[in-house]
Amino acid sequence: MEKENVRSTPMSTKGKPNDTKKISLLTIGIIIVVVLIIALIIYGLVADKRQKDGDTQQTVIDTNTGQAVDLELLEVYRMDEYERIRYYFGKYAKALEAGDYESAYNLLHKDFKGEYFKTLEDFTKYVQRKYLPIISVEYGGVVRLGAYYVMTINFLDLFNSTDEETVIAKTQKFIIYENNYNDFVMSFQAE
Repeated sequence: MEKENVRSTPMSTKGKPNDTKKISLLTIGIIIVVVLIIALIIYGLVADKRQKDGDTQQTVIDTNTGQAVDLELLEVYRMDEYERIRYYFGKYAKALEAGDYESAYNLLHKDFKGEYFKTLEDFTKYVQRKYLPIISVEYGGVVRLGAYYVMTINFLDLFNSTDEETVIAKTQKFIIYENNYNDFVMSFQAE
């Protein structure tokens, strides 16, 4: 057998730069993909946090006027009468329970305030004297008298109630006057 004469030559330097360029491009591509993945993860976390915090609200646009619609007003508009009246009273009760007496006071009809609670301080004293710190209610019937709604509210005493018996601490009638959706004033049976 004849040996082929194979000549060994040093590797040419032309192949090395191409290999280096391929490796460099591959490294850059991997780095870009990793950065994109990290950016998507961060975006997802921030979007999820905003949604949980309530920072992202839908905007509803009135097609007739082109104006943005208040979401609370839209929610109230979709309620039936009984739900709306309960919602209005609920705003009042939540303000009282939170100790925001000024907001609750501002929901009262001006003539009613003038007759029974001339100042916010008078109203605050009344509320602290008449109601329990935790307001729990049982809604009675609602009667509509023109633009006025009369609702009976049973204030429950949860501290003295049992599983077998619910103790009613106080019953009051509330009168709610609705000017328009989510635009109302109220008065109640003051004693």
